[in-house]
Amino acid sequence: MLCPVPGPAPLPLAHEEAASLPLGWGFDPLVWVGIGLLAALYAQGLRRWRPRSYEFSPWHPVAFYAALAIAFGALQSPLEHLAEELLAAHMVQHLLLTMWVAPLLVLGAPVTPLLRGLPVVLRLGLVRPLARARWARRLFPLFIRPVPAWLLATAALWAWHLPAAYDLALRSAAVHVLQHVTLVLTATFFWAALMDISPLRSRLSYLGRIFFMLGAAAVSSPLALLIILAAPGLYSAYTGAWGLSVAQDQQAAGLIMLVPGDMMYLAGLVVCVLVWLEREEQRAQREAEEQAAEQAKASSAGP
Repeated sequence: MLCPVPGPAPLPLAHEEAASLPLGWGFDPLVWVGIGLLAALYAQGLRRWRPRSYEFSPWHPVAFYAALAIAFGALQSPLEHLAEELLAAHMVQHLLLTMWVAPLLVLGAPVTPLLRGLPVVLRLGLVRPLARARWARRLFPLFIRPVPAWLLATAALWAWHLPAAYDLALRSAAVHVLQHVTLVLTATFFWAALMDISPLRSRLSYLGRIFFMLGAAAVSSPLALLIILAAPGLYSAYTGAWGLSVAQDQQAAGLIMLVPGDMMYLAGLVVCVLVWLEREEQRAQREAEEQAAEQAKASSAGP
């Protein structure tokens, strides 16, 4: 159960030793190098990938680099420093990573550009053998199948919001990195199971995608309510700051998870319904054109 865990007085947070730039911007080499490397690999992959084997929308790079920009802002802007002091700010950070960065990464169709951006030695020595290995071809697609993707995202969300795990992530830099990586990865699997982004296609019908998102909201909303209703001090690392008491901070964090989080699922539902209606209209139009062509052919043939 989610309940306050008694323990010693709060320890220094993992980020307090990090260097910082003026105006509170952080300088975490792991974040700077990681995001910079992804940006460079993607750009290099696009340059090498000509001619392209399937239609690649110009919006894909826009989405991918928007994801990297939001991730950088979430992890290195003053929000990162606020997240050390306020649970509500930390919740905003996690919401940005799972509800904005993850779906934008998927919309960026990153698999082929990133793989083609790798050095030839890595592509030939590591990626190609993995792509040909039977176990890898069976294992990797499992992560973006609907049921495993939903279970992984749900497990990561609930596990990292257990008080012991949450407090540990705040006091250990390594565990905090692991927390962010697993949240982003599992959220990426979740959104990948929903979207048709070449060369991958969702296994879900449009009706199935609607229920998929409703199911995600059904497990995140109770967690948010538990955080709101739990006794103050659920996470011992947070002791109140910036004029907010422990209780106010905790309730604000739960509301942030509940309201904006559910609004993102609602936005996804609306997009899904609109795309569904558009596809049905296109299908009906194709059928009408085919029927008209057959009738014209029959009439031209004569008796």
